[in-house]
Amino acid sequence: MNQDMCKGKWIKIKGSLKKTWRNASNDDFKEQNDKIIELVREIYGEAKKVIEKEDSRLS
Repeated sequence: MNQDMCKGKWIKIKGSLKKTWRNASNDDFKEQNDKIIELVREIYGEAKKVIEKEDSRLS
């Protein structure tokens, strides 16, 4: 899966999560970022700072 496909899917996933759990704030989702970043790092081998930078750009 290329980087553009990953970005597109992540944006859709975030949107779906926010629709499903409307009472959850952006801060609630950000609290989980560390877990998500670690998962992406494990799967794709990206450096944590690269993933954090990309996540900030997409948010």
